[in-house]
Amino acid sequence: MFKMRLNLLLLCVLILLSGCAVTETGDTVGTEGTMGTEGGSQEADYRTEFTDSELAEGYASFAVSEHLVVDAEITPYDKYADGLNSYYMTQCYEEGDVGDAESFLEEATIFGRQQDEFWELFSDASGVGISRSILEYGMTESYGYAFNEGLTGENGLGYFVLMNWMSFGAGVWEPHAYYPMVSLVVSEEDNPAVQGSYDTYIMKSVLDYGGELAFADSTSLAAELKGTLEELTGRRISDVWDCVAVTNEAVSTYAALEDGFEEYYCFYFYYDLDGLGIEDLSLSYEMQDGESCTDGARYSTLDESSVLVSLNEVAQVVAVGESGILWMQISSGRDKGGVYKEGLSVVPPSELLATVKEYYDTQLLVEDVTITQVRLVYSGYFTDGADGEIDNAFRPFWKVQAYDANEGSRRTFVFDAVSGELLSGVS
Repeated sequence: MFKMRLNLLLLCVLILLSGCAVTETGDTVGTEGTMGTEGGSQEADYRTEFTDSELAEGYASFAVSEHLVVDAEITPYDKYADGLNSYYMTQCYEEGDVGDAESFLEEATIFGRQQDEFWELFSDASGVGISRSILEYGMTESYGYAFNEGLTGENGLGYFVLMNWMSFGAGVWEPHAYYPMVSLVVSEEDNPAVQGSYDTYIMKSVLDYGGELAFADSTSLAAELKGTLEELTGRRISDVWDCVAVTNEAVSTYAALEDGFEEYYCFYFYYDLDGLGIEDLSLSYEMQDGESCTDGARYSTLDESSVLVSLNEVAQVVAVGESGILWMQISSGRDKGGVYKEGLSVVPPSELLATVKEYYDTQLLVEDVTITQVRLVYSGYFTDGADGEIDNAFRPFWKVQAYDANEGSRRTFVFDAVSGELLSGVS
């Protein structure tokens, strides 16, 4: 009897020890369990930390808890191993004297290029014939513009183009004109989905919003478009981008398909800053008693409000279908200035994962929540009040995206990459 009990005890110990293993690299990992099988559930192994190999390779897939799982791309560790800098923000000005409207519209540059040169490049890139001679120029109190809504592309589709220079003789940066923005959009009759912003809905409401369409490989197409955007804007584009496959299936879950619908890719490209993309995280900061800020930091804020709304650089968007480019919107408003703080240590992603788990532990979950992205980015924010007058700055942040099948939507958690503080995502 004693020998039988001893054997049973040893068997239990072996079962417990078999629950984890150590890889050759020293990573501790758990074996997978099965939940919800017929006849009862087996106990699963969960973890709340990324392994060293996952952080190095930039991908992880594992269970955090019963209904919280990770199936995510992660910014590789080598991108921040040596620390990161934060930078003061500068405005991208165009040449030209805004004191004389007629002279400005005639002579102003676009992305630092003479207008004739730019429109030639833009025409080649888009396949839509555009020259200064067919554009209508004008101005308002806050911007100058060039416009034409009667264009026809080489593909036979109709387009309109809009070009503007922001802050035309008004605002904080007067008398400068800045933030050139060019939009080329296919007519609603030729593809109603483009102007319906279906890509935005799909990105928010579909777990896997990527995928491949028959007419082109998305990765090859993105590499080609990246080079085109760098030529047009004169700025480096990040090697990390987002792509939404706007398909019949995805759109039909949101709206009735209209005549003329054409499936397409919608790419979101981001300007590069020290190997990371600049993304608009729409952050805000509430000033504390005794703090003050520059006029530039208050630019997007209500006059008397103590809540500062960050300025940013938006994504460069290109939608492409089998017939060609359907939509292109490019701009260049803000760039890095001098170094604000250097050699900043970045909090490890596992700390963020623990915070996200704490949030979902308070939610009633029946379906899975899938963490799909753990990305380190730069975004517009502010300098610290303790350092003096608050000003605009580009600072690093962790962006964690989680798709909640219970709600059918995607939530974005934003963390200060240096302090680990959760800034948005929980409401």
